[in-house]
Amino acid sequence: MNHAARFRIRCFVGLFVGALAVLAHTTTRAEVILPAIFGDHMVMQRGADLRFHGRAKPGERVTVRTSWGAFATGNAQADGTFDLTVPTTETTGPHEITVEASNTITLRDVWLGDVWVCSGQSNMEWPMRQSAEGADEIPAARHPGIRLFRVAHATSFEPEDDCRGSWQECSPASVQHFSAVAYFFGREVHVAAGVPIGLVQTTWGGTRAEAWTSLHTLRDEPDFSRYVDGYEKAQADRAALERAQAQWPTTIETWRQQVAAADPGLGSDEANAPFAQPMHDDSAWKAIDLPTTYRDFGKESYDGIIWFRTTVTVPPGSEEREWVLELGAIDDHDITWIDGRRVGATYDHRTERVYAIGKLSPGNHTLAVRTHDTGGVGGFTGPAEGMMLRTVDQATRIPIAKEWRYHVGPAQSELPPQPQAPRASHQNVGSMLFHAMIHPLLKTRIRGAIWYQGESNTRQGYLYRKLFPAMIRDWREAWGQGDFPFYFVQIAPFGYADSIASHELREAQRLTLAAVPNTGMAVTLDIGNPRDIHPRKKQPVGERLARWARADVYGEHDLVVSGPLYRSLDVEDAHENSTHFRAIRLHFDHSGSGLATRDGASPSHFVIAGRDRQFHPASARIEEHTVLVWSDQVPAPVAVRYAWSNAAEPNLMNREGLPASSFRTDAWPAATRSR
Repeated sequence: MNHAARFRIRCFVGLFVGALAVLAHTTTRAEVILPAIFGDHMVMQRGADLRFHGRAKPGERVTVRTSWGAFATGNAQADGTFDLTVPTTETTGPHEITVEASNTITLRDVWLGDVWVCSGQSNMEWPMRQSAEGADEIPAARHPGIRLFRVAHATSFEPEDDCRGSWQECSPASVQHFSAVAYFFGREVHVAAGVPIGLVQTTWGGTRAEAWTSLHTLRDEPDFSRYVDGYEKAQADRAALERAQAQWPTTIETWRQQVAAADPGLGSDEANAPFAQPMHDDSAWKAIDLPTTYRDFGKESYDGIIWFRTTVTVPPGSEEREWVLELGAIDDHDITWIDGRRVGATYDHRTERVYAIGKLSPGNHTLAVRTHDTGGVGGFTGPAEGMMLRTVDQATRIPIAKEWRYHVGPAQSELPPQPQAPRASHQNVGSMLFHAMIHPLLKTRIRGAIWYQGESNTRQGYLYRKLFPAMIRDWREAWGQGDFPFYFVQIAPFGYADSIASHELREAQRLTLAAVPNTGMAVTLDIGNPRDIHPRKKQPVGERLARWARADVYGEHDLVVSGPLYRSLDVEDAHENSTHFRAIRLHFDHSGSGLATRDGASPSHFVIAGRDRQFHPASARIEEHTVLVWSDQVPAPVAVRYAWSNAAEPNLMNREGLPASSFRTDAWPAATRSR
């Protein structure tokens, strides 16, 4: 039995939108058990003594032995915990490690290399299969020297010692659901370092930085009191929420039965749903290609049930192979059948539908999907390329996005209202993610961290100037490894609401780079999408993060690591076509071999102001490593701003092709200062 599968000690587990089973563990067992971060195929940090920790019978003797000859032994504490330190070797691997007590656990295919924690919200979480590069890069992602570990979503009121997850060798099958940014970063540093790389993905879309920060740090800063108050309120409501949580399975099942009774396509038995049967006549249903939302066929404000059916053909010679169905994310609920056999159901609009089908005979098979939207857009929200019937080994992939038929079922107004799931905790409450998704990793020696987050904090960009550096210091203190490398992504352009000033969040990130040692920032102003908060180009993001690591960690000291970053200004006399005027000359760090523009045109998105603080569009020209900025409307300039808006896509870069960060030269009051 795999040791990681047995290690679950969980006093409290959040139930979220009909979340599924809770793993339980009995603490009376005398067996030694290890947390999930220890497993076959793992990478452990080279150049640092390894910490093996877990649980055993109180007082029990625990011994760790390694194939390189090192060992450690000691007794479990009175609470059953043990923590042993094992010296490392210069040999990368593969190694075996045994942990012995009343039972023996053997870890195989273990490597010594560099471990990087990859964290943040949805743009770090964004999987390879949904990236712009996924179709080309996934088939080639066969890297035995890269190992992947994904921490499952979890929240907790108290610091946890374990998480859910398992190590996998990097392959087309394992990488497709892994963070694209993390993979491209890992591939670059793997090549640069020539050693095994372990990538630990601990991410959650839509989350805020305070949730990833410890209570100790939040309580130390008066400006963070709102975050502490949110935690304490959730803590006070905990008992009532746990009671509601216990009742939730009955509540939601009663509602589902009521909805089923109102849907003739479902009937009284999901296993025999009329609309899911292969022989059902759907000739009167309308044709459509997927993915599609309810808006795509005249259902702008429709909430309710819509059925979809299609036929997929399995080729000969696949009788003994196992199949998987992928549908992407569906808003909100789905029940899915193949040939009338129910294969899965999901009640969360964020979750990608991946259903194990089992074996399929060659020939035609009927897929039926019943979608139910209770509010919002509704329908299939993933990309077309993510919809497929495939074999488990990825050898055969059958696209299924085309040629579906649909039938509009009962509207939500005809159905009983959906009850709201009680949330025992929330992923944006202060410290909840630190407790559940960072704390379990703190005894794992790491090389550094990469971070892509900020979109959910854009309304408080000014406060992020304190929060983000505090979070970095918090992690470094918690890991106890000094100022380890921490590289982050500056958020991309997006058309946020007018009440949001994302450029001030970007400014907070730029100031963090200047103020916090051993950090690096990847600018993305040139690869964003103002219409999509999840820009699909992830390879340049990972590669730009890796530039910092390649230079600072892996010895490529001559590598240009960043695009131009504003340093200082001079006000001077200038001339253009025999006209003399006052202008501002801007100086930059990381100008590389010189400044340039992406399109060969004059530098764009500059504005300039005098002492009246009224900004006007400015002319600009590059002069080697500087930019001269002026306007005939501002005869006495004092300040310049660049790309100072939510969705700006400017063109300034260095000749190495790395874009300049947005910036302002003034320190006038920020729009988000009072938030």
